[in-house]
Amino acid sequence: MVLARTAAGDLAVAYLPGDGAIEVDMTRLAPSLAGRWFDPVRGRYTLIATSIENKGIRRFVPPAKGDWVLILERK
Repeated sequence: MVLARTAAGDLAVAYLPGDGAIEVDMTRLAPSLAGRWFDPVRGRYTLIATSIENKGIRRFVPPAKGDWVLILERK
């Protein structure tokens, strides 16, 4: 898994195939990001949080088994 982010850190995206989680160094991202999961099989979003601090390492675990896309973006 690889997290891709914009230079400003205001958008980050990671594809998680199958089961698993990802740890993200939030200090490399912009403050106060909104987070959500995208289910590419069903075409649905699941909200993680509307405001995520850019402090420390944060572990993101998909809401269910299967393929997921993690999206972190500035509000």
